[in-house]
Amino acid sequence: MSSRSKWKLYYFGLFLWYLFLASLVGCDKQLEEQICCDWDATNFDPEYNGHNVNQLYFTNSSLCNDDVCIYENY
Repeated sequence: MSSRSKWKLYYFGLFLWYLFLASLVGCDKQLEEQICCDWDATNFDPEYNGHNVNQLYFTNSSLCNDDVCIYENY
């Protein structure tokens, strides 16, 4: 195998590695969706992005995160 062929193989492998890493980063972004499930919050929406938020709350879904809720100052 010539040295030129080895370099082509090396760069092809490197390209595949970067594609693999990029796919992992893309998956993490999809899994991070969080929804406010507190009914008293001002940004509570019973239907969010196709999800029934009440059902998510009662099934203790990992999508529910009260840290993203916004409350009015009383």
